[in-house]
Amino acid sequence: MVFLGERYYNIYRIMLTIIGLWPYQSSIIVQVQTAFFFGAYSTFLFSQLTIFLTTTCSLEVIIKELSYIFITMLYIICYNSFYFNAKEIKQLLEQIKLDWNTIEDKDEIKILEKYAVENRLLSMILIILFSFSIFFLLIVELIPVILDTVVPINESRQRKLQIDFEFFIDEEKYFYVYLIHEITVVLIGVFTMLATGTLPIAFFRHCCAICKISSNLIENTVTKQTLQVSSHRKIYIMYQKISRAVHLHRKSIQLTKFFMKTMNKWYFVLLMICAASLSCNLLRLLNAATVLNEFSELIICFGTVMGHFLTMFIPNFIGQSFIDHHGEMFYAAYNTMWYLAPLPIQKLLLFVMQNSMKAHALLLGGIYVSCLEGFSTLVTTSISYFTVMYSMTTKQ
Repeated sequence: MVFLGERYYNIYRIMLTIIGLWPYQSSIIVQVQTAFFFGAYSTFLFSQLTIFLTTTCSLEVIIKELSYIFITMLYIICYNSFYFNAKEIKQLLEQIKLDWNTIEDKDEIKILEKYAVENRLLSMILIILFSFSIFFLLIVELIPVILDTVVPINESRQRKLQIDFEFFIDEEKYFYVYLIHEITVVLIGVFTMLATGTLPIAFFRHCCAICKISSNLIENTVTKQTLQVSSHRKIYIMYQKISRAVHLHRKSIQLTKFFMKTMNKWYFVLLMICAASLSCNLLRLLNAATVLNEFSELIICFGTVMGHFLTMFIPNFIGQSFIDHHGEMFYAAYNTMWYLAPLPIQKLLLFVMQNSMKAHALLLGGIYVSCLEGFSTLVTTSISYFTVMYSMTTKQ
């Protein structure tokens, strides 16, 4: 995958290569990577489910366990969504490569670069943010060990992990075995979500860049310089710009439709699980703030809830951005000096306005539109589930 903007996509290549999901890979190492990640996720999920066999299950215990089980399921679905659609992901990358290689205008290349730089910056910020989160989790888990070293007492402090899972061995005695397994799965899980989440963002932002180029072409169709040339030459130049703008615009829509058709079912399941997980973690946060006296539990719950909000907000923000960029085509045609253009060009611009009036949104499961309003609806739904669960716990 070699093209002009390759340097902006290296970060996605590196992340996906680490977890064995880069579609251009094909070797025994990839098979080993896949077996390792599937094994790690499967054993962790199984060990989380076995807690229900060894623990007295009250409603609060069930909600706490589900809050972590849902997160593990998010890791697994994110990984599988790319693993089982490797060919489709490769086709999308090839289309991006083709766009970069076919666009020659310097101003248009600058638009592609601007959006690609923003995508890369967002990816780096998310990596740093979640890296600090995992490091903080490790520190919280090691607090008893640190205190035993710095401020020793007669007896060792109780060592209890934040995430409950069962290996059917003594957790106190084999504390570091539990800790290594927990941190490893959380690390690769978060990294998987970052790798499989930032590349789709790059896809959609690339489509936004193509829409921006199309809008600029329409906006610059009727200019003072163009109007000064001969009649036949004038119509030809304007027709070429409109034709290219429509072609690029349709291509961006086709690319998003292809991606959504590929990932629609996976993302809809992710959406449902994320909403349920947020509800459980909101209840845990409330309990940690009002009932429990554990500061570490409060911080972990708060960080988890913020992570859920961030995970839901960014895709919806990108969806809103795509809707806005698609709508720019209409405003560009409307605001241009169409009234000074020859009659055939006026008819073409009218056709462009009519077709661009139809909104193109990212639809999940046929019912959920990815936009800021959709984010608000999703959060409201999660809070509604949270209030129902809270009322059930207070009645016990």
